[in-house]
Amino acid sequence: MNFLEIKERIQDLVRNASVPVVRTLRTDVEEAWERYMLEKLSIAFQDDTDESQCLSNAEALLRDIWPLIQGTSVSYTAKPDSELTQVLVAIAKLISPKNPLEKLMPGIALASFSDDYPDLQKLPIKQVLKTYVLSGSGQYLYPVALIAELTLTDEKEALPYNPYYDYRLGEADVRMNPEEWSRLTTHSAQTEAVMQTKANYQALSTQNHHLLGQLTILVHQMALNDAHGGRGTQEDEAGQAYPALLQFKNYYEKLPEEEISKIPNKIHEAIDFILDVTFNPQSSVRAENPIETCIGSRREALYA
Repeated sequence: MNFLEIKERIQDLVRNASVPVVRTLRTDVEEAWERYMLEKLSIAFQDDTDESQCLSNAEALLRDIWPLIQGTSVSYTAKPDSELTQVLVAIAKLISPKNPLEKLMPGIALASFSDDYPDLQKLPIKQVLKTYVLSGSGQYLYPVALIAELTLTDEKEALPYNPYYDYRLGEADVRMNPEEWSRLTTHSAQTEAVMQTKANYQALSTQNHHLLGQLTILVHQMALNDAHGGRGTQEDEAGQAYPALLQFKNYYEKLPEEEISKIPNKIHEAIDFILDVTFNPQSSVRAENPIETCIGSRREALYA
C-alpha cells in the first residue's frame, strides 16, 4: 500500500468497524484495542498533515505501542492476518522499505548466528509474523521450524537454543524456556501434530498396551488443551480435550479386573474422578466445585 491507500484503508476500517458475534473478555479487549488504534492512526494521518509528518507520527506510535502489546492476544504474531496488523505492516514498510520489522517491533534481535535460520530482515515480514513466536522477554522471535529439531526417542531432551541470541541483551534467552516452547508447539495444527506424533511414538515404543502408555498420551493431550499454557480457552478447554478423554475411557473400560486391581489407589482415584466429571452429567463435584473440573488441575493430579 502507498501513502494514500493507507489513509483510505484507515478511514474504511473506522467506518466499518466490526463487532464480535460472540462476546468474551478476549474479544472485548481486542475490539477496544482496535478502536483505540484506529483513533490514534486517524490522528496520525490527518488530512491536513503532509506525508513526512504523518509517517513521523506513525513511527512514534509504533514505537510506543510495541511494549504494550508484547505477549498479548493483539500482538502482531498473534494476529498476523488481521486488517489492523496489515495496515501497521504497510506503514512500517513505508517508513523503512529495507527493514520494516525494525520499525514494527523496535528492539527485536534480527541477526542469526545459525546457518539454518536467516537474518529476520532478509525474510518477508508476513512470513515472519506467521511462522515465528515472540519470546517472553519480547526481544526475540523464535522460528516455528525449531520443532523440526525434536527427536522422537528422547523424552527429556533440552529445549532448543535461540538462533537469534544476542549476548548484549543478557543471558536469559540462550535457550527457549518451557512457557515459550509450549506456545511454539501449540502454534498451529501442524506443530500440534508433530508433538502428538512424538507422544504416540514414545508410548508405542515402550508401553502402548499398558496403562502407563495410555496415561502418557492422555496427559500430553490435556496439556495441549489446558487453558493455562496450552491452546485451550476457559470457555472450551474441556470440549477440546474431549476426544482424548473419550479414547482413554474406551481403553480403560476394557481393562480386565485383574489389571485394574494392580493400579495404585491414588491413580485409580484420579482416573475415576476425571471420568466422572467428564462423562457423568449428574456429577456432584461438577455442580459443587467447578474449579476441580479444570483440565489443568486434573492433568496435574494424573501426572503426580
